Amino acid sequence: MAKSFFNYGVPDFLKPVINKPVGNSVTYTDLMALLAERYLPRVNYLEIGVSVGKNFFQLLNTLGPASMNAFDIEEINPVLAGQLEKGPRSEWDTPASSIKKNKSSLSEFTYKDKKIGYISADVWDRNSWGRMEGKKFNLVFSDALHTPQAILFEFEMLVKYGLLDQKFIIIWDDSRGQNAEIFLPHHQEI
Repeated sequence: MAKSFFNYGVPDFLKPVINKPVGNSVTYTDLMALLAERYLPRVNYLEIGVSVGKNFFQLLNTLGPASMNAFDIEEINPVLAGQLEKGPRSEWDTPASSIKKNKSSLSEFTYKDKKIGYISADVWDRNSWGRMEGKKFNLVFSDALHTPQAILFEFEMLVKYGLLDQKFIIIWDDSRGQNAEIFLPHHQEI
Protein backbone atom coordinates (compact mmCIF):
# COMPACT_ATOMS: atom_id res chain seq x y z
CA MET A 1 0.00 0.00 0.00
CA ALA A 2 2.85 2.39 0.80
CA LYS A 3 4.07 2.31 -2.83
CA SER A 4 0.62 2.83 -4.34
CA PHE A 5 -0.93 6.08 -5.58
CA PHE A 6 -4.44 5.54 -4.24
CA ASN A 7 -4.02 2.62 -1.81
CA TYR A 8 -5.15 0.37 -4.66
CA GLY A 9 -8.58 1.98 -4.46
CA VAL A 10 -9.13 0.87 -0.88
CA PRO A 11 -10.03 3.78 1.43
CA ASP A 12 -9.04 3.44 5.08
CA PHE A 13 -12.62 2.65 6.17
CA LEU A 14 -12.70 -0.41 3.85
CA LYS A 15 -9.39 -1.96 4.89
CA PRO A 16 -10.85 -3.83 7.90
CA VAL A 17 -13.58 -5.43 5.76
CA ILE A 18 -11.86 -6.04 2.41
CA ASN A 19 -11.44 -9.77 3.06
CA LYS A 20 -14.92 -10.43 4.42
CA PRO A 21 -17.09 -12.83 2.42
CA VAL A 22 -19.33 -11.15 -0.13
CA GLY A 23 -22.35 -13.15 1.00
CA ASN A 24 -25.38 -14.04 -1.10
CA SER A 25 -26.20 -10.55 -2.38
CA VAL A 26 -25.94 -10.00 -6.10
CA THR A 27 -22.89 -7.94 -7.06
CA TYR A 28 -21.85 -6.18 -10.26
CA THR A 29 -19.39 -9.04 -10.77
CA ASP A 30 -22.34 -11.45 -10.80
CA LEU A 31 -24.11 -9.21 -13.32
CA MET A 32 -21.07 -9.10 -15.62
CA ALA A 33 -20.65 -12.88 -15.45
CA LEU A 34 -24.33 -13.41 -16.27
CA LEU A 35 -24.30 -10.96 -19.18
CA ALA A 36 -21.10 -12.51 -20.54
CA GLU A 37 -22.51 -16.03 -20.30
CA ARG A 38 -25.79 -15.05 -21.97
CA TYR A 39 -24.61 -12.74 -24.72
CA LEU A 40 -20.89 -13.18 -25.42
CA PRO A 41 -19.61 -16.44 -26.91
CA ARG A 42 -16.01 -15.51 -26.05
CA VAL A 43 -15.21 -12.64 -23.70
CA ASN A 44 -12.59 -10.01 -24.46
CA TYR A 45 -12.63 -8.11 -21.19
CA LEU A 46 -11.19 -4.72 -20.22
CA GLU A 47 -11.34 -3.41 -16.67
CA ILE A 48 -10.43 0.25 -16.22
CA GLY A 49 -9.55 0.89 -12.57
CA VAL A 50 -8.62 -2.52 -11.19
CA SER A 51 -7.68 -1.47 -7.64
CA VAL A 52 -6.70 -4.53 -5.59
CA GLY A 53 -8.05 -6.82 -8.30
CA LYS A 54 -10.90 -8.44 -6.40
CA ASN A 55 -13.45 -8.09 -9.21
CA PHE A 56 -10.83 -8.91 -11.86
CA PHE A 57 -9.79 -12.10 -10.07
CA GLN A 58 -13.41 -13.20 -9.59
CA LEU A 59 -14.10 -12.80 -13.31
CA LEU A 60 -10.82 -14.52 -14.14
CA ASN A 61 -12.13 -17.55 -12.26
CA THR A 62 -15.76 -17.29 -13.43
CA LEU A 63 -15.59 -16.63 -17.15
CA GLY A 64 -14.99 -19.41 -19.63
CA PRO A 65 -12.53 -18.83 -22.45
CA ALA A 66 -11.59 -15.17 -22.24
CA SER A 67 -8.95 -12.58 -22.91
CA MET A 68 -8.52 -10.45 -19.78
CA ASN A 69 -7.12 -6.92 -19.79
CA ALA A 70 -6.61 -4.33 -17.09
CA PHE A 71 -5.78 -0.62 -17.06
CA ASP A 72 -4.86 1.08 -13.79
CA ILE A 73 -2.47 3.77 -12.60
CA GLU A 74 -1.16 1.32 -10.02
CA GLU A 75 1.24 -1.49 -10.73
CA ILE A 76 -0.55 -4.82 -10.48
CA ASN A 77 -1.35 -5.64 -6.86
CA PRO A 78 1.34 -8.05 -5.59
CA VAL A 79 -1.29 -10.41 -4.14
CA LEU A 80 -3.02 -10.67 -7.53
CA ALA A 81 0.30 -10.95 -9.38
CA GLY A 82 1.28 -13.82 -7.10
CA GLN A 83 -1.65 -15.86 -8.45
CA LEU A 84 -0.56 -15.40 -12.07
CA GLU A 85 2.21 -16.75 -14.25
CA LYS A 86 4.42 -13.84 -15.26
CA GLY A 87 5.23 -13.12 -18.90
CA PRO A 88 6.98 -10.30 -20.75
CA ARG A 89 6.84 -6.64 -19.70
CA SER A 90 7.39 -3.50 -21.74
CA GLU A 91 7.77 0.07 -20.46
CA TRP A 92 7.45 3.59 -21.84
CA ASP A 93 7.69 7.12 -20.52
CA THR A 94 4.82 8.50 -18.50
CA PRO A 95 3.80 12.07 -19.44
CA ALA A 96 5.52 14.64 -17.23
CA SER A 97 2.11 16.11 -16.29
CA SER A 98 0.88 12.82 -14.81
CA ILE A 99 0.61 12.10 -11.09
CA LYS A 100 2.24 8.76 -11.98
CA LYS A 101 5.97 9.37 -11.64
CA ASN A 102 7.35 5.97 -12.60
CA LYS A 103 7.35 4.48 -16.10
CA SER A 104 4.13 3.20 -17.61
CA SER A 105 4.07 -0.47 -18.50
CA LEU A 106 2.31 -3.41 -20.09
CA SER A 107 2.81 -6.66 -18.18
CA GLU A 108 1.60 -9.93 -19.61
CA PHE A 109 0.48 -12.91 -17.54
CA THR A 110 -1.34 -16.20 -17.94
CA TYR A 111 -3.79 -17.90 -15.64
CA LYS A 112 -5.48 -21.25 -16.39
CA ASP A 113 -5.08 -20.83 -20.17
CA LYS A 114 -6.26 -17.21 -20.05
CA LYS A 115 -4.02 -14.45 -21.37
CA ILE A 116 -3.87 -11.28 -19.31
CA GLY A 117 -2.59 -7.85 -20.26
CA TYR A 118 -2.09 -5.36 -17.42
CA ILE A 119 -1.39 -1.74 -18.33
CA SER A 120 -0.08 0.39 -15.48
CA ALA A 121 -0.53 3.94 -16.73
CA ASP A 122 -2.43 7.16 -16.21
CA VAL A 123 -5.93 6.88 -17.69
CA TRP A 124 -5.45 10.39 -19.16
CA ASP A 125 -2.41 9.22 -21.18
CA ARG A 126 -3.55 8.83 -24.81
CA ASN A 127 -0.31 7.02 -25.69
CA SER A 128 -1.09 4.29 -23.16
CA TRP A 129 -4.55 3.75 -24.65
CA GLY A 130 -2.85 3.38 -28.02
CA ARG A 131 -0.91 0.38 -26.66
CA MET A 132 -4.18 -1.59 -26.88
CA GLU A 133 -4.87 -0.69 -30.51
CA GLY A 134 -5.90 -3.78 -32.47
CA LYS A 135 -7.75 -5.37 -29.55
CA LYS A 136 -11.54 -5.59 -29.65
CA PHE A 137 -13.26 -5.61 -26.26
CA ASN A 138 -16.82 -6.82 -25.87
CA LEU A 139 -17.08 -6.44 -22.08
CA VAL A 140 -15.76 -3.27 -20.46
CA PHE A 141 -15.98 -2.32 -16.78
CA SER A 142 -15.17 1.31 -15.98
CA ASP A 143 -14.23 1.76 -12.33
CA ALA A 144 -11.43 4.34 -12.38
CA LEU A 145 -11.95 8.06 -11.79
CA HIS A 146 -15.76 8.30 -11.49
CA THR A 147 -16.07 11.79 -12.98
CA PRO A 148 -18.06 12.78 -16.07
CA GLN A 149 -14.88 14.07 -17.74
CA ALA A 150 -13.00 10.81 -17.11
CA ILE A 151 -15.87 8.60 -18.26
CA LEU A 152 -16.27 10.58 -21.48
CA PHE A 153 -12.49 10.51 -22.05
CA GLU A 154 -12.38 6.73 -21.58
CA PHE A 155 -15.16 6.32 -24.12
CA GLU A 156 -13.40 8.69 -26.52
CA MET A 157 -10.25 6.55 -26.28
CA LEU A 158 -12.20 3.31 -26.75
CA VAL A 159 -13.64 4.75 -29.97
CA LYS A 160 -10.46 6.52 -31.16
CA TYR A 161 -8.37 3.35 -30.99
CA GLY A 162 -11.15 1.06 -32.27
CA LEU A 163 -11.18 -0.93 -29.02
CA LEU A 164 -14.85 -1.88 -29.04
CA ASP A 165 -16.08 -5.01 -30.76
CA GLN A 166 -19.14 -4.87 -33.01
CA LYS A 167 -21.32 -5.98 -30.09
CA PHE A 168 -20.22 -4.89 -26.64
CA ILE A 169 -21.36 -4.28 -23.08
CA ILE A 170 -20.00 -1.43 -20.95
CA ILE A 171 -20.70 -1.20 -17.23
CA TRP A 172 -19.85 1.97 -15.31
CA ASP A 173 -19.42 1.90 -11.54
CA ASP A 174 -20.87 4.75 -9.46
CA SER A 175 -23.15 6.03 -12.23
CA ARG A 176 -25.29 8.41 -10.25
CA GLY A 177 -25.53 12.16 -9.87
CA GLN A 178 -23.36 13.99 -12.40
CA ASN A 179 -22.07 10.72 -13.79
CA ALA A 180 -25.59 9.56 -14.65
CA GLU A 181 -26.42 12.88 -16.30
CA ILE A 182 -23.83 12.36 -19.05
CA PHE A 183 -25.89 9.40 -20.28
CA LEU A 184 -29.12 11.38 -20.58
CA PRO A 185 -29.94 12.79 -24.01
CA HIS A 186 -29.31 16.50 -24.27
CA HIS A 187 -32.13 18.56 -25.67
CA GLN A 188 -33.02 22.18 -26.24
CA GLU A 189 -36.36 23.94 -26.09
CA ILE A 190 -37.35 25.42 -29.45
